[in-house]
Amino acid sequence: MSAVLTFLWVAVKTIFAICFVLVSIAMIHEFGHYITAKLCGIWVLEFAIGFGERIWKKRIGETLYSLRPLPLGGFVRLAGMDNIEEEKEEDKKEKEETKEGEADSTSTKKAVDETDSEEKGTTDDDQIEKIEKIEYKNKEEKTDLSVPEKAIAKTDSEEQGNIEEGQKEAVEKKEEVKPKDEAKPKEEDDDPDLPKVPIDHPKSYVSRPWWAKVIVLAAGATMNLVWAMILMSCIYIFAGGPISNIIVLEAPKDKIAYKAGVRNGDIVYSINGETLTDWSQGMKLINNNPGKELKLGILRNHPINKDASAGGIMRENHAYSDNTYQTHDEEKLEIIVIPEGEMGSAKIGIGLAPNNYDYTKLPLGTAIYRGCDDAKNIIVQTIDGLFRMITGQTKADVAGPVKIMKMIKDQSSKGWTDLFYLTALLSVNIGLLNLLPLPVLDGGRIVFVLLDAIFFVINLIFHTKLVVNSKVEENIHFAGMVCLILLMIYVTFKDVISFF
Repeated sequence: MSAVLTFLWVAVKTIFAICFVLVSIAMIHEFGHYITAKLCGIWVLEFAIGFGERIWKKRIGETLYSLRPLPLGGFVRLAGMDNIEEEKEEDKKEKEETKEGEADSTSTKKAVDETDSEEKGTTDDDQIEKIEKIEYKNKEEKTDLSVPEKAIAKTDSEEQGNIEEGQKEAVEKKEEVKPKDEAKPKEEDDDPDLPKVPIDHPKSYVSRPWWAKVIVLAAGATMNLVWAMILMSCIYIFAGGPISNIIVLEAPKDKIAYKAGVRNGDIVYSINGETLTDWSQGMKLINNNPGKELKLGILRNHPINKDASAGGIMRENHAYSDNTYQTHDEEKLEIIVIPEGEMGSAKIGIGLAPNNYDYTKLPLGTAIYRGCDDAKNIIVQTIDGLFRMITGQTKADVAGPVKIMKMIKDQSSKGWTDLFYLTALLSVNIGLLNLLPLPVLDGGRIVFVLLDAIFFVINLIFHTKLVVNSKVEENIHFAGMVCLILLMIYVTFKDVISFF
């Protein structure tokens, strides 16, 4: 029973960890698009958390906020973002057809009116002629005019009836045509909760200037980098950080430090009487003081091997074998060195690393500074790794969904600080990958926006008509999506095979 409960606890914890990592990275990315679109005056139609059909929705202002059942990410819908040219051409054709139809109906109506007026005019002339003949005949024969009046009335009523029947037939034909337009099948992607915004709407994405489009597209990846800084700062704020000084890994004999007396394994615990609590603090003091004397506080251990046959191993000593142990005779030294080089990059000629000798809570400012600095180092290392991978200097090592899930499970079992660190690492990688100038990625879309801006300038200067064909762009992004899906399938297959 306990084994089952343990398994369930691990499963639940892993699921929550996966949702936290994926949703936080995706939502902070989409929030970047959302907030910059709002600031640039673009209509945000929907901000969604999760995928699938909506299980909750609420409209606030002009934006619909929704929650969906699969908590593996999210998305933002911007007015006029998709199928731009195609919709524009269709609307144009419909408008032209409507205008042509109106023109035809107007000309038809005009022709009918002219015909009616001609018929009416002809009828009046005939009636006058008939009346004159009848009056002339009556004068001779003195006959009654009642019959011709009836005839005239009958003729008028017949002609009026013919005109009404013609108008009735025209109306019936118009009514027969109208249902065809209304009976058009509804498009599959029509969403009753989202309004259809004209492509030329002033708050449409297409209507915005090129720089606004670039800001919106780049904001997602930028927020991923900011999220890494926030996570790393949270680690230092809530869990604290190591207190460190400098350990000397290497002191070459031909360098300043060795000649002054520094040796491998020495610990620099102070500089000019200032106790180090952060090894980077010591590095800055050395780098920023070229040609000036620095007094290094050195802590040096002298190991002494002793026989263990007479008793146990003493505390804080290290055993070499079953019969010997080692004590450390700690010695404190002060050594004067003079850094050489330029301001900000002066050296004393040692290979060094941080020596963490304690772990404690840090002041808020220090914690934020360290978090941002660590995130910056992750970003620099990731860029360097991507560059080496693209140029073929190192072998491409891409983790797929399966491997990432395993990494999340492993880190969540160690604690929240390790999970936060992994989330920051993944957020940086996803953000930088999104900025690559590849189809379907944000970087690829930015390339087309910049190309459109360049064409605009060329058209102004040389009076040409260069444009980015939206249909071609759409096909390129579609091809990129297919390639991305195939790559994910391949990487996932490799991840699964690696477990066997």
